Amino acid sequence: MNTTQLSPNPFLKNALIFTSFLVFSLFLQLAIADNHAGEKPSMDDTQAVWLDVRNADEYAADHIKGDLNIPIDQLLDDIGYYISDKNTPIKVYCQLGKRAKRATDRLLENGYTDVECIGTIDQARERRGMMTEPNE
Repeated sequence: MNTTQLSPNPFLKNALIFTSFLVFSLFLQLAIADNHAGEKPSMDDTQAVWLDVRNADEYAADHIKGDLNIPIDQLLDDIGYYISDKNTPIKVYCQLGKRAKRATDRLLENGYTDVECIGTIDQARERRGMMTEPNE
């Protein structure tokens, strides 16, 4: 009995391995994204000082209850009074995100070690699982 054995094509074998890797990567990304959807705030978020760097008029019109408000133009003068421990986690936000970025940079330049720019007030609410309604 004469049997002919086919040798595997190396190109097809590599293509199959690559395709399997891509499919696995896609499923992994979907699983990670699904796991983070509707996620509760992290321990760091709940223990952080949430800092609103908008001006007093903006704060009066809409704010998140309990968050610290220091307008960006008073930040470096006042921050030490409220947060003396420079290792305190601080989450910074404003109306559009630009002032939050500037404030984050200033705090880091002045020795605060755990500062994160959240962006906008709506992103701060979203990050903590709050509705995007004013004054909640």
